[in-house]
Amino acid sequence: MAKRKFIEKRRKERIVERDATIDPRDYRTKLISLLENLNVDFETHGSENEKDDYYGFTLSYDPPCDRMWYIVKNPFGGNDLELAIESEFDLAFGAGCWSFHPTENEFGRFCETIKAIVEGRGATVKFCVGDEAKASAVLVGDELDATNDFTLMERIAEKDWYGTDQDTLWGDPFTLSVKLKKELRRLRSRNGWRADYAYFNPVNNKGLDFGKIST
Repeated sequence: MAKRKFIEKRRKERIVERDATIDPRDYRTKLISLLENLNVDFETHGSENEKDDYYGFTLSYDPPCDRMWYIVKNPFGGNDLELAIESEFDLAFGAGCWSFHPTENEFGRFCETIKAIVEGRGATVKFCVGDEAKASAVLVGDELDATNDFTLMERIAEKDWYGTDQDTLWGDPFTLSVKLKKELRRLRSRNGWRADYAYFNPVNNKGLDFGKIST
C-alpha cells in the first residue's frame, strides 16, 4: 500500500514537471548549442531587428513579436529546416510543420525532431492523390516505421498542423484529426494514394503507392 502511494505521488510529480510552462525565449541559447553540436550551417533572424527583412514562416495568425528564426541551411540542395522561438517552439520542413508547447518535455521533443531530420531519421510525408497533396506532416523515428498504409495515413493526419486546426487550437491531435482522418479514409478507399517522403538529403526521398483498399 505504501509503495503504491509512493508511485502515485511520483507519477503526479512527473506530470506537473512535464507540463510546467516555461518561457521559450530562455531556451534560445540551448537551441544554438544544439545546432552547433550538429555541425550545421544556420542563420538567425529577429523580428525586433528593423534592418532584418526576413519574414519567415509562422504557425500563428498573430504577428511575430520578439520572434527569433533559425534557418538550418541544407547542404544537399533540399529544403532548409526552419525553426522559430517565440511563445512556443516552431518547426517547418518542406510541406510539414509543427509547434511544440512551452514545456520542458516539449522542448526535448523539439530538439529530438531537429536532430532526427538533420541525421536522416525524419522526413516530411505527404498523403497524395494524383498530383495533389491532401495532408502533410513531419514524422520522425518510429513514426516513419508504419507497418501498413492505414497506420501511416493515421499518423500523417494526426501530425498535420493545419489539418488538425492546431493553428488555432491547442488540442489533442488524436481528437482534432478525426475529420481529416475520415476524409483520408474516403480517398484511400475510392482512389488509393501515394506517400511521398522528403528527407533533408533528397537522395533518400521516396514514394510508396497504395492501391484502392476497402475500409
